[in-house]
Amino acid sequence: MKGSLIGIGVALVAAPALIYLRSKWLALKFHHKELVNLARVETKLVPRGDGSGVKEIVVKRVLEIKARGNNIVFTKYRRDVGLLFFEAQKPVVEHAFGRKFPLISVERAKWYQLFSQPKVIFHGEKFPNELEYPKLPSKRGDFIVGLNGFGNWEVRNTRECFSVFCTGGAGSGKTGYGRVYINSLCEHLPRGQFDLIVIDAKGSPYLNEIKKFGGRVFNPLILEEARELVAVLKAYRDQINEYSKWLKEASS
Repeated sequence: MKGSLIGIGVALVAAPALIYLRSKWLALKFHHKELVNLARVETKLVPRGDGSGVKEIVVKRVLEIKARGNNIVFTKYRRDVGLLFFEAQKPVVEHAFGRKFPLISVERAKWYQLFSQPKVIFHGEKFPNELEYPKLPSKRGDFIVGLNGFGNWEVRNTRECFSVFCTGGAGSGKTGYGRVYINSLCEHLPRGQFDLIVIDAKGSPYLNEIKKFGGRVFNPLILEEARELVAVLKAYRDQINEYSKWLKEASS
């Protein structure tokens, strides 16, 4: 009886792990079909199988991809290509996996891996559902700027700083700060009295904020969305011009 319970316990623990690994394997196997241009061609002689003793040449494509954390690692691929070729193929890889890979690096084979190719690593972005930042400002119009040189959090107000320009390389945290900015600014604004518009080619990192505060995401690389965005911005401009005209007439 005790042995049966132990066997059931092991099965309950192992089953989810096996299902997870199988799903990973099936996902990578599916992606191989879209990335056939990266596969290397191998040939070998095999017996025909009809008992004649004649051998025939069999050609097959080999492409090995592994998941490493949030990254995708190519371990077997075409031998005649290098990093520049993978850079050119990055849009294809991103489309195949439905993710952005802002950085590609090469990991050289170890000295004992004599016949191994260098690993080409596509580094994926990782966006946590919950951001770690200090307590949100309590005053309307306040937003978090970041840490100053003394390690203290800096807060500004839209009355003195109505715009923020944030720049940096891939993986520098621009999107992370964008989410902090939106959360800290919109938390104390009355719902329905502001419109949240995100213009971003990725868009997905801001879905939690869009769901929380309401709003829309526009991808400027998609023509239809770009046209809709221009129409929305023109409408806001017209509203601002009308309001400015009314203020000018009311004060004269």
